[in-house]
Amino acid sequence: MKQSDLIGLFFVGLGSAAGLAHTFTGPASPPPDIRSVSALSPTTRDLELGEDLEQQLADELASLFGPWGSPSLTQTPFSSVDKEDEAWEEAASLYARKCAHCHGNTGTANTTTAALLSPKPRDLSLGIMKFTSTPIGQSAQLSDIERVIREGVPSTAMSGFSALSKEDLRAVSLYTAWLLFRGDTEQRAAKVLKTRANGVPEIVARAKEDAQKSWSAEPLQIPENLLAPQEGSAARGEQLIQSPKAGCVGCHGNDLSGKGLASWNHADSEWLLRDVWGNTSRPRDLRHEPLSGGESAADIYRRIAVGIKGTSMPGVSAQLSAQEIADLVQYILQERRIAR
Repeated sequence: MKQSDLIGLFFVGLGSAAGLAHTFTGPASPPPDIRSVSALSPTTRDLELGEDLEQQLADELASLFGPWGSPSLTQTPFSSVDKEDEAWEEAASLYARKCAHCHGNTGTANTTTAALLSPKPRDLSLGIMKFTSTPIGQSAQLSDIERVIREGVPSTAMSGFSALSKEDLRAVSLYTAWLLFRGDTEQRAAKVLKTRANGVPEIVARAKEDAQKSWSAEPLQIPENLLAPQEGSAARGEQLIQSPKAGCVGCHGNDLSGKGLASWNHADSEWLLRDVWGNTSRPRDLRHEPLSGGESAADIYRRIAVGIKGTSMPGVSAQLSAQEIADLVQYILQERRIAR
């Protein structure tokens, strides 16, 4: 293992330990007042909309979504989901204890703990979740959020919370969805306000409607019958993965190490890609490394088909058939078994 990888693992471990300790003490400071411009995400403030316009945007978001400690339940992308009243009442405090030390009180991941970690915890205020069951351009399902919180993300400080009760997992997931949906609405509205500095209530309302459509997407249907090993499937996948049609080797490399011409500068030994959060976006070594989106056949199928949001990993369901994607899955699983 390279020294840089060891250093990264050290900081992940250090951050995880700090986060675990913080879990029992809660956040050090309360979230900003919802009507303050400090409640807007750093990305929005970077647009330099002007103090007056930022204040109008903060006020409108506050009236729609409610405060951090007591969000408006009707303003979530999953308002039709049955919410256990007692569990939801605990949602804000559960998030504060379990999540805020890394993701921040308002989801911006601007915390002391987050600064120690590589990769940095997700900034939820952009309204984007990486690992979903929905196509690129469409937002997460509640089950996607629950899965990530329950199982965690390998090779990061995001540990799984499988010890949470079903009710607590649902409550934290709904609160996270509320943060993501609020952030999605804010980002959509802010981009319009950058070029149109009037009609803030109408712009925010339209942004919320557009966000709701994105959050109403249907999940990808996994063809379970194709995921069982089939004769010739892995061999077909080996040929396909090297082909321009699949487009895998540009980033993952001919040897699947993750160091393709589009992702790795061999001359300077540095990664070339970045995600929408500004972090280095490093394609997986498909043979040896943990797969952040899950390692089952269904998980790998989902990642290939719909991609990873906020990164350069596109979905290929438009150009590859279900059988072709299943062949890729079988080849990757075969290579991972051989590499063990």
